[in-house]
Formats: sequence, C-alpha cells, structure tokens
Amino acid sequence: MTAGDLLLKAIARQGFEASVAKSFPSNIRGGYAQSLITISDTTIVSPLGESTILFTLSRDAFLLDTVQLHPGTVVLVETTVINHPDCTERRKQLDNTGIAVFSVPVKQLARETAGSGTLRSTVAAGVTGALLGIQKKLLSGAITERFEKKSTETLELNRIALESGQVWAQQHLTGTDRYRLPSRRNRNGQPDQYLIIDGNQAVALGALYAGCTFYASYPITPATAIGEMLARELPGRNGFAYQAEDEIAALGTVIGASFCGIKAMTATSGPGLSLMQEFIGYASMVELPVVIVDVQRAGPSTGMPTKHSQDDLHAAVFGGHGEGQRIVIAPLNIEDCFSATVTAFNAAEKYQCPVILLSDSTLGMTRTTVSRLRLNDMPVVNRSILKQGDSTAMYRRYHLSCSGTVPIAVPGISTVSYRATGVEHGEDSAPVTTPTGRTAQMERRYKKIAALERWFTDPVIWDDESSDENLIDIGICSWGLTASVCREAVASLRRQGLRVCAFYPRLLFPVCTDAVNRWARRCSLQVVVEANHTGQYGLLLRMYTDARPAAITVSRGEPFTPEEIVERLTALMQSEKHR
Repeated sequence: MTAGDLLLKAIARQGFEASVAKSFPSNIRGGYAQSLITISDTTIVSPLGESTILFTLSRDAFLLDTVQLHPGTVVLVETTVINHPDCTERRKQLDNTGIAVFSVPVKQLARETAGSGTLRSTVAAGVTGALLGIQKKLLSGAITERFEKKSTETLELNRIALESGQVWAQQHLTGTDRYRLPSRRNRNGQPDQYLIIDGNQAVALGALYAGCTFYASYPITPATAIGEMLARELPGRNGFAYQAEDEIAALGTVIGASFCGIKAMTATSGPGLSLMQEFIGYASMVELPVVIVDVQRAGPSTGMPTKHSQDDLHAAVFGGHGEGQRIVIAPLNIEDCFSATVTAFNAAEKYQCPVILLSDSTLGMTRTTVSRLRLNDMPVVNRSILKQGDSTAMYRRYHLSCSGTVPIAVPGISTVSYRATGVEHGEDSAPVTTPTGRTAQMERRYKKIAALERWFTDPVIWDDESSDENLIDIGICSWGLTASVCREAVASLRRQGLRVCAFYPRLLFPVCTDAVNRWARRCSLQVVVEANHTGQYGLLLRMYTDARPAAITVSRGEPFTPEEIVERLTALMQSEKHR
C-alpha cells in the first residue's frame, strides 16, 4: 500500500494520469493485499485491468497473481519467495511461457541499507520507480512528504531504502527498457492543475460544493473517510460534523438539521443503510431533503467489510415498509463522485425527498489524478423556503394542486409552522385517515418525481458509435464503478469489429424508462453487467421497462476486469448464435 501511494504521487508529478486501486483484507493482522497502479497519457477510463509489471512480496501473492499473465509481463519477486519450495513449479511455468522473472532481494536490501526489514515497501518503490524511469527527485519528494512528520531518523532511513532499490534495479534489471515511461514535462511546478483524490474525498468535496453544512454519521468501513474529511473542513465553513451513537441517530439528526433549513448528509455502508430504513421512510413522508451516501461493501451482515460489491441496490430502492418516494443515484468514476454528490443535493432540494448515493468500496478507496479543470462549475439548487412576509393565510405544506413542491416553512425564518409528523396527512399537514385523502397524497408524492429523468443532467451516459439502428451486435448496460470497467471492455470489443450500443445510468431509480426502452429497441441481445449475485439492476429493468437483459455478474468481493467482461460477453454471444 505504501509503495503504491509513493509511486502514484511521483508518476502524477512526472506528468502522467495515474490511479491506484487497493484491495486488502479486513482482519487486523493483515493478509493478502494489492495496489494496482494504472498509468496513462490520457484520461484513465478503468482503474482496473491486467498488469504489465507485477511485483510480489509474499508467497500467497505470487501463487495467486501469476495464475494468468499475458506475454510480455515482467514479474519481480522477493528472493525468499521465489526460492520457496511451493513456488518452484510456478517459476518453471513462467519461464516456459517466456515471461521475464527477476528475483529481487527486497528484505536483504532493507536490512543491509536501512537496518530494518520493515522498509520493504520503500525498497520496492525504488526498484519499481527505476524500472519505470521515474525521476529520482520526484520519488524522493514523495518520500519526504510521506515521512517528514515522523522522526528525522525515519525519514532518512526511508531515503536510504529508496536509493538502495533504485541502485539495485539499475544494476540488475537488464533488458527492461521498454517498460520505461516516456519523458514528460515535470508537472511538479504546477500543482494547481490537478488533484490526487479518492472517491470518498470526491464525495466530501461535492457535498461542500453543494452547500452541505451539517454531516452526521457512525464510523463504518469503507465510508468513514468521508466523515473524516468533512470533520476537518466543515468547522471552517460555519458547519458542523457529528459522530452519532449509531446510524439510526445519524440519519435522525440529519433530518432534524434539514427541518431547520440546513443542507445535511450522512454516509454509511450496507449494515448502516439497513438500520436507516425507517427514517428514510419518515423523510419521504414529511418530504424533507436529505442525502444518504452508501459506500457499498460485500454483505450480507458483516460480510467482507473492505471488499467490493454492488449488493445494496434493491435495499436502496425498496428498503423500508410502505411505499415512500426516494431517488437513487450512482457515480460512474471517481471524478463523477463529485458531480453525482452535487446532483444528489440538487435533486433532494428540488424534489424534497431522500436521495441515496450508491458508491462502493473500490470506488471509495481508489485514488487517481483529477484535473481541476474537469471539476467544472455545476449549478447548485437551493431550497425554496417560505420567508417572512410571504402569504401565510393558509399554509398548505402538501398542496394537492401544486405542480411541483411547496416552499418549506423553516423555524426562525418563516412565520408559520406545520406538522412534520410521520402519519399520513392532508394539505395542511394535519393527520388524515380517509381513503380519498390517502390516495391523493400518495399520488402527489409520486407524481412530483415522475419527470425526474427529463430534469436530471445526464441521467445516462451513452456509449454508442453506430447511427444505423439495425447494425447492433450487442447492447451492454452497467452502473457504478463497473460501468468504467465496462467502457474499457466495450472499446476492446469494437477493436474486434463488433458493433456495440452501451449505456451507463447515473440515475438508477426512478428507472430511466425512456433511455432503457430506446436501448432495448436497438439491441436484440441485451446484457447488464454488475457486481452482485442476482443481477439487481437487470431485474429492475425487467420490472419497469420493455428490456429483457441477460445478466453477467460477480459476487466474489473483487470487481470485474475489462478482460474478464470481454471474455464473458464473447462467450454469451457465441452461445446465442448456437441456440
């Protein structure tokens, strides 16, 4: 993990787009962990894929990560690992396939040059940096920033360990010039051009941009980092961050803040979303704007707290008793975590209802370079508040004839009040139990979000290069992080000559029926690719649209790779031809 962070910063400063996706276990004493660094001249579409350079520091990692390697991959292995009896056979297999394998004495170098085997990650960063041709001063600068807050001795030892890895690589990694990065302008002197952020930080930035001044949550992996950033930033913006005793209380305080006219948000993961269901229903009934971020992880129950999934879609859409209106949005990549969060606040304020933002653990914890110029200014929707002096003769908070939503009376600002109670109510917010009153209010609540697809900016992102509606081989749909991975797969399929019509929904619920039906009409073979066991979004499409998609799914706790999606789509198309 340390090596990945060091390399990411140095690569970005050398002028490249870069990302690092992390996978690690939730047990305290550790286990198999991985940092996957992607480097590109252009914007990175998918932060996941097959590796070109593989550096393994443990026996388990070597045996697991070398199962499928494409020709041309270079493998660097800790010397004590490659010499382990369990690894002998795999080493022979790699030699027979022509894959270059280098034995790197990482532990020995760390002990000899820095006096401690615990500096293996810094040695590994030095070796990899030299292999890639990263400027030494950039890696050294990353080391300084990482360790300067610790003791002077710690910083100096890490500098020595870094240099030892670089020197060893220069002396021993022969025939690897093709892995060196092209020389690029050093971007170190212009740090304002880009940020290095992860998805959780992007969500927090989006909330601040949208005007959120109250945040409450209970810490839970992998969402905690959102609260950590907002706890640092909100006090300086006349805001407040609150750690509640549980997720129920967190959403309760967010609803209370919203009642007082404040833009408010909470963030959690699947177990917390389960606890929030009753309060989500309450926010729907009283029609108060709240934003709930669910950084999904593999469930059910405690499941796999640090692992990837898209398991919570149905919980977000249907969770809770009764039928309360809500909006569900999913960002497609780390940059979109910012935009989707702003949109979530805008939708909550405009439609006066809870909005659930579905991120996931990989999206939340993957760090990437983002151009500040691409974080474009977005419009911000502010609440319609009943001000003093407005007509208050008869305040109909839940007016039946209103085409949209009614301005909200806020304590201390408005001169009228209303009942924010969870019981069914009439236009004036007083309890109502008549069949006609109940029916009228149910229809009004759902009618107000019926046109959401037309209001929403980019409810779906189209990936369709063909103008001939009769020349489509396959239609592909995917959402969340999987959509970014899928875009890479779609590009690969097109390079093979296939005609693909793909779309990636950002607005998951209410379902974008116009876009989906348009897609379904173009594609006789429709496929939804998502990271859950039952194909949850595909089932939603079957419920609400004319689409009848097949499902390609994984539920293993690790996301798809583009190569895997291509393989499974190709197999599906072959099976359809022979039916």
